[in-house]
Amino acid sequence: MPDSAIRRLLEFDNQVQRDRDQNPVFLHRRDRRFALDCHNQGVSPGPDRWLEHVRRLSRRRPTDDPLKFWRRVTTGFALAGLVAGTLAMLGLLFYDGGQRINLTVILAFVLLQCILAVVTTVQAFAGWQPWRWLLRKFAVARPSGALRTLQPLLMARAAHTGGLAFGVAGLITLLVLVVIQDLAFGWSTTLNTGTDSYYRMLSAIATPWQHLWPAAMPDRELVDATRFFRSQSSTTTDPALWGSWWPFVAMVWMIYVVLPRLALLVVAIVHPQMRARKALRAHHGWVALQ
Repeated sequence: MPDSAIRRLLEFDNQVQRDRDQNPVFLHRRDRRFALDCHNQGVSPGPDRWLEHVRRLSRRRPTDDPLKFWRRVTTGFALAGLVAGTLAMLGLLFYDGGQRINLTVILAFVLLQCILAVVTTVQAFAGWQPWRWLLRKFAVARPSGALRTLQPLLMARAAHTGGLAFGVAGLITLLVLVVIQDLAFGWSTTLNTGTDSYYRMLSAIATPWQHLWPAAMPDRELVDATRFFRSQSSTTTDPALWGSWWPFVAMVWMIYVVLPRLALLVVAIVHPQMRARKALRAHHGWVALQ
């Protein structure tokens, strides 16, 4: 079950909070009965069995899902990522038949996405919550102490879900535009950058897939032939070369936008589960119960 460790921690923490209002004698008899039942059955007492024992005695109805709010946040980020990814790729690949689509701009945008992905992961591990004011505004109820410690991790998971949706939507938009439009890519920069240095940079970027898809590996002649200048009004470059860049652009987007978000999303899913199990073992209520 997804998020089972988190739900177990939150349910246990809520039950410990409710036990503060109970008679100590009643709590002693209840937990002693639980220990004797485990001993007679030859099983190890654990949080799941204890919670089941408490639910059976109290006949309490199932409570609302404590992660319902975070499911909505994650869904919202995913939908926003789909829309933003489509619009971003449409903006990057806007071509009116005159000026070329600048590869330098696309590479800079991809670098920005990598930085955002890393910052999101770092803030989760460090426990930063710069968006706490936003959660206070939209959250229905004040989160419990156990949930507050997991909020940075859950927010990172929502952000990486949105980032993955952004990358997938952008990649699909790119492939659709390649089919329905005649895109013309090139490269240009106001810096004093020679063709050789630009080619070396692109070759380093294309290293991960140079053996998997050789067509997506730009050669020296393509880099040299597709450089354009703002004041350039005409060109003798073969028109077919301007469209030869799309495999490289697609692989750059896949390797440096989609895959990092996917890998970090997996980490963002597993990490809260591990943190929740660790928090439950160290919970003062569980230590006292043992």
